[in-house]
Amino acid sequence: MNDEYYKNKQRINTMRFLFDNTEYGTSTIRTIAANIGKEEEWIAFEKLRQDKDESILRRKMEKQKNSSQSYIMGNTVVKPSQIYVANKPKIVVHSYYGTNEGDKLINDFLKSCGLADDEYSVSHKEEIVFKATRVEQECQKLGVDYENKREIFIVIREFNMPKMTLMPNYAVGDSNIVSVLFVKKEERRN
Repeated sequence: MNDEYYKNKQRINTMRFLFDNTEYGTSTIRTIAANIGKEEEWIAFEKLRQDKDESILRRKMEKQKNSSQSYIMGNTVVKPSQIYVANKPKIVVHSYYGTNEGDKLINDFLKSCGLADDEYSVSHKEEIVFKATRVEQECQKLGVDYENKREIFIVIREFNMPKMTLMPNYAVGDSNIVSVLFVKKEERRN
């Protein structure tokens, strides 16, 4: 079936990205960029938006690309970016919790990549009303030495938070102790 990608003999016309939250949209656009082959566009966009050093942005993108999923289609391992480049599917981005600010950043990024309004959609189900502040900042307000005190009790917030933000350094320890298992289903030909 030419050089395009198909699932169950149906051309892939839509790529859906589902997120638990998109408070500000910054990690969301990095994830999307790595999965649709728009890494250079993301770097240029972030350089303008945040005035960050390009080498830092490249390291972030490389890390994101390394964590991107691959899929087995027939006997071939395929990255989502290959599907996007070949099929030019519509991009649908949805999160359970989000903000208009996050949605705007995602929209702005996709437009900067040259996508027309009808080539993508961005939405969220529930509005994040109270934006999170980092645990370290809250601990500082309370006068707690976040890095060295062991009598800190962590309260899990409603939305996800990476372990590096949520837990003090002594509690995180060696990242090799924690493992995550991802299981990928093999595509089956009909």
